[in-house]
Amino acid sequence: MPAPIYLDHHATTPIDPRVRGAVRAYLEEEFGNPSNELHVLGRNARAAVEAARAEVAALVGARARDVIFTSGATESDNLAIQGLLRGRGGHAITQATEHDAVFETLRAMERDGVALTVLPVSAEGLIDPDSLRRAIRPETRLVSIMHVGNEVGAIQPIAEIAAIVHDSNALLHVDAAQGTGLVPLDVAALGVDLLSLSAHKMYGPKGVGALVAGSRARAELRPIAFGGGQEDGLRSGTHDVPGIVGFGEAARLMRLEGREEAARLRALRDELRARVEGFDGAIRLGPPDERRHPGNVYMRFAGVHAASLVRALSPTVCASTGSSCATGKDTRRIALALGLSPHEAKETLRLCVGRFNTPEDIEVAAETLGAALESLRVR
Repeated sequence: MPAPIYLDHHATTPIDPRVRGAVRAYLEEEFGNPSNELHVLGRNARAAVEAARAEVAALVGARARDVIFTSGATESDNLAIQGLLRGRGGHAITQATEHDAVFETLRAMERDGVALTVLPVSAEGLIDPDSLRRAIRPETRLVSIMHVGNEVGAIQPIAEIAAIVHDSNALLHVDAAQGTGLVPLDVAALGVDLLSLSAHKMYGPKGVGALVAGSRARAELRPIAFGGGQEDGLRSGTHDVPGIVGFGEAARLMRLEGREEAARLRALRDELRARVEGFDGAIRLGPPDERRHPGNVYMRFAGVHAASLVRALSPTVCASTGSSCATGKDTRRIALALGLSPHEAKETLRLCVGRFNTPEDIEVAAETLGAALESLRVR
């Protein structure tokens, strides 16, 4: 049986064979603990962690000392938000289409006494910077806006947002798990104080990520878990050296190849979308291409329940109805935020092409989707 055509790269990405190769030695021979540099294996592990730290920093235009390794973007988001807000009150701002890792953490902080404003988005999934300007108060401490939407694929105007946030002396946190390396991102140039990253969204291993925290943010950041004081006291726990090495290699590859890869993904995405839009009831959703993730296709198929469509596509094609972090909750918060009705929100399909997809994959996927739609409509 042929392998399924994977078009769910917003959910996770397959590990790149070159990343797997880099990790192997640290699963076998190089098993030292980087917190013990008294012997050679510990020193080797520490050197590997610091080399990976430098690669992650280089990918996003940061300083190596600003990179704090975590278990993934969800932990990074929690460290950024809870580390700044827990027990301190104040006011925070986010957007209606934010990832659950940010949205639910801020809701928890709201229950803890933090005032929270949720900004609306346009039908394209974009926030209006003027709405942010109006929402900021003297007591605003944190604004958290994701760089690239994990469902709609919308690229937010982070530079403009950062200028507004810093005019008020607040801090800006950006969840950049989606699109890093494919959508240009430089924390220094953009003025981002805190940035969350995840290795498994860039063809690296699962269970490892980072929070990039600039000097001003780090001075205010408090740990949310305690122990051995690793990562400058902000993230205790033994380092996942194989995962961190894999993250570093994935970041290096994305830094070197990301621009060319983005152009290739756009071509595949455009071909897939052109075929899909020819089907009855197909409605394109989300932003214009210049403000969209290069691999993202977000569609509504009127009269077809998207969950049934995803099941009908399997095992030939892997797709999703939306965020894999929220799908099990049977909610369509992001689709509803775009202005869709509850009924329409259940008709949305998310596709995302990736590094290992081919033109042949696109052809087969489109044919499979067309057949699945026809079958479901007949029922």
